[in-house]
Amino acid sequence: MVTSEMRFKTLLALVIAILTTGFILHMPVEVQEYVFHGVFNPHPIYNDLYGSYYKGILANPCGNPNQWFNQAKRSALCSGENIFPIPYLDYKLPEPPLAGLAFTVLTALAFLFSSNVFSTAYATALYTAQSIISIISTLSALILFKKKLSNRLNERWLPLGFASLLVYGIYSLDSLVLPLYILFLSSLLDKEYHKALLYAGLLTAWNPFFTILFGLSLAYMLGSTRPLKHYAGLLPPLIAFATLYVANPSSLEYLVSNHLTPAFNSSIYWLFTGSVNTQALYAVSWGVLSTIILILYGLKPLGDHIALHATILILASWTLNPVAVPQTILFAIPLLYLCNSDPRLRASALVSEVLNALIILLWFRDGFLREVLNETLGLGLPVENNPASTSSLVFWIIQVRNVLLLALTVRMISDYWELTINAEKH
Repeated sequence: MVTSEMRFKTLLALVIAILTTGFILHMPVEVQEYVFHGVFNPHPIYNDLYGSYYKGILANPCGNPNQWFNQAKRSALCSGENIFPIPYLDYKLPEPPLAGLAFTVLTALAFLFSSNVFSTAYATALYTAQSIISIISTLSALILFKKKLSNRLNERWLPLGFASLLVYGIYSLDSLVLPLYILFLSSLLDKEYHKALLYAGLLTAWNPFFTILFGLSLAYMLGSTRPLKHYAGLLPPLIAFATLYVANPSSLEYLVSNHLTPAFNSSIYWLFTGSVNTQALYAVSWGVLSTIILILYGLKPLGDHIALHATILILASWTLNPVAVPQTILFAIPLLYLCNSDPRLRASALVSEVLNALIILLWFRDGFLREVLNETLGLGLPVENNPASTSSLVFWIIQVRNVLLLALTVRMISDYWELTINAEKH
């Protein structure tokens, strides 16, 4: 007889295999050459931390000077000096303070291995450190999930999440915070709202997306009488951003302006960017999202439906967000496992997840895909790398994902409303 413990060990082994495979598939070409003295994968899966922050900023001081606060240190690096630049103080990093602290630790670990930030040894150390810590964090989150939430687990969602772990497990800084996220979920479902607020406050100082859950925790707190000390969770984001301001006001100003700048990263609003003023569409999109979130806050659960309430908030916030980055699915998956849903919803979620994984797999191969489609189907598509164009297959993969997620969210809201009405009748 297969016990739950045996199933979990099998799942743990499978996740380790998936993350290890992800480590290999994400490995940058120069790291492959350094480690294996050859290139076995000339087109690795994109790694956002490595590609955007390391190659785009830290290892490119001779490029755009506007990415740097400290021009003297930028010039010193550009001239070949072995120095350690610090994010927020020396160069711009579009991440909240706690995520920036994690990036500082990763770059410092790499600097201990090689003091030359341009060297392949440094690049290898940085990628390896990120990968190892991401794997440890993900496995820790899985163990915490089993320990604290197994009694609420709906195993019928399997194998939801496998494609996401392969593509996004070693991708950005988000996977590093998964254990804290599981602690938040555990506290929320146990109705320890003061703890949930504290964890949500820390999460908000890591990723602005968690402002949604911060507000949810606060809404639950305000629904009952609580001593003032239970609101300590309000302090972490305030302290984190205040510290950043004291360290370098320009860094906080950059973060704020970065979030106010119109961006429609793989969102449903891409359907309208060609015909509507970008700034106006950005304002409208945030208005729509804020209105929906406030309405959902007001639909507080009656009975034991907190997981479903949190799930529809996460899904709605992601689907209607103008900056709907695909790695956000890492935070939806644990909640989906805690929801009881019919087979059609499970199938929709699985298809959405696979499509979401395909986004990054194909994003930088858009030109190649166009060539293949032209040769095989004679479509006559313009051969260019432009996933935001309606002539791109990647664009339509994104929009199918968005439609499926929106339909899934609407259906879950309908189910939640029906549960709420039934609870009121009893």
